[in-house]
Amino acid sequence: MSELAVTEREKYRAVWDMPVYRVKSHSLALWNMNRDVFPEMFVSALDIGCGLGRLFGHLNDEGFDAWAFDIADNALEPEIREQWGHKFRQGVLWDMVWDRRFDVGVCTDVMEHIPECHVPAVLLAIAECCDVTIFKIANFPSRSLGLDLHLTMRDAEWWTDQMQLAGGVVERLDIATSKTEYFFRWTCV
Repeated sequence: MSELAVTEREKYRAVWDMPVYRVKSHSLALWNMNRDVFPEMFVSALDIGCGLGRLFGHLNDEGFDAWAFDIADNALEPEIREQWGHKFRQGVLWDMVWDRRFDVGVCTDVMEHIPECHVPAVLLAIAECCDVTIFKIANFPSRSLGLDLHLTMRDAEWWTDQMQLAGGVVERLDIATSKTEYFFRWTCV
């Protein structure tokens, strides 16, 4: 593991130890409020940068074949780890490799945390394992532990260009929030 990967992992291990970060689940909220942006028929899902794992656990509880990936091994809620931990992998997204494809990937509030130099590798890794990926990407500063957590703050056009460079078809989704956030559906089949 590179020095940058170790630094990022330790940063997020510290973040997930903070109770204030163990409250929200952006991916589960997206699923609950915007199911229409997901493919109509899917069986398998990958929660990319799963954090607490609430979407991952919920999808498995609904009968989907859901898996999860996060940089921090302490991110998952204890009850989700107990029930579904065998379907969780820890690592850095720019080195993510799966031996299978997923019908849908969900990547909410993750890409802005990726060092910009690794964004292309992360998108290529996602394209290699997900047919369709739903993204929610923030474009505003976020500081915790005295550190900048949002490392790549770019506009929607930049993100669209990055996804197009990695291949597939990008569609910007019209979902309104009170913050500067972008939603995309990226199809790579």
